[in-house]
Amino acid sequence: MKEALLILGHLPTKQNEKEAWYLNTFASESQASFKLDRRLNVWYLHSEGIGGNITDFMKKYLNASVSEVLVWAE
Repeated sequence: MKEALLILGHLPTKQNEKEAWYLNTFASESQASFKLDRRLNVWYLHSEGIGGNITDFMKKYLNASVSEVLVWAE
């Protein structure tokens, strides 16, 4: 998940060995509300109350279906 965010141009605003915080990847904000749990490799967007795994993230990020995300990943 961390690598996907990096490829998409998103860098953490703060991080430690357990988690990394990012600015909202879906909307403009000044304080990070997007948390990546580095141990479980899942994300949670506090400002919207949603989260999940990398597939869930890419579906939202690309506004696409699972099959479209898999095509993009190739």
